[in-house]
Amino acid sequence: MAERREDAASPLQELSKLTATLAIGMILEEWRQSEIEQIGTAEPTAYDTLAWKQTEFLLREAIDNLPPNEAFIVRQHYLNGVGFRQIAVALGLSNGRISQLHGRALGRLHGRLAKAG
Repeated sequence: MAERREDAASPLQELSKLTATLAIGMILEEWRQSEIEQIGTAEPTAYDTLAWKQTEFLLREAIDNLPPNEAFIVRQHYLNGVGFRQIAVALGLSNGRISQLHGRALGRLHGRLAKAG
């Protein structure tokens, strides 16, 4: 019977990491949508506005600290709505590599945001 390595992540840890990464992606997508819509019909509360501003500040700071290609991918994809194919052409990389860098960037953002709060 194969012995499990102690440093290997458990399925629960992997699921937790995946969930957090997806949440970061959703936050970034919401950020992009809010930039596009500039707040819909409902007027946000002062608390909501402050919470969003703090989240936006932390995200911008975290993105600014990513390696250049990863930061470019996150900005282009989430803030400008550019697809991975177009980003791949712009960077001269394959779609698969863009996907890898995107995943790595979201992982880094998750780590930095988890440390921040």
